[in-house]
Amino acid sequence: MYENILLPTDGSAGATAAAEHAASIAGQYGATVHVLFVAEEDVGASGYVYGEQSGSEQAGMVGKQREEKSSGLTNIRHDVMGAVTAHGEDVVASTAAQLSDLDGVETVVERGRVYETINDYCGTHDIDLIVMGTHGHGGVERYLIGSTAEKVIRTASIPVMTIRSA
Repeated sequence: MYENILLPTDGSAGATAAAEHAASIAGQYGATVHVLFVAEEDVGASGYVYGEQSGSEQAGMVGKQREEKSSGLTNIRHDVMGAVTAHGEDVVASTAAQLSDLDGVETVVERGRVYETINDYCGTHDIDLIVMGTHGHGGVERYLIGSTAEKVIRTASIPVMTIRSA
């Protein structure tokens, strides 16, 4: 039933809990788990990652940058994105170690808007199921910072299993 499972991760507790579920499903079906970290490229004038990643560890890594006069957005320097990408490499390596009992694990770090990159990856890698953690934000907090999981659920063409962090 499942041959390829996508496990988007940001290194959070929710993503770690999702990895356990992805491992269980992959073990049952002999599926390959694709561990994906997306380095968000859309950075707002505050210097923090804009949109669904505002509350994550990734946002705090970006720090203040200079503001572009024409667009109102922050200029992303290569060294900043390099740091986020390096962090992503550490996150996927750590998650892959958590999945070391499985026969098939692939890791990848990509740049882009998180929910769009997740959906694009699914289409190009024949993903059958997305297993992802949620931060459990609700109400006004979710409205203000957005919800990556919610956007993926609304836009994905395949099943999405969400795991709420404890």
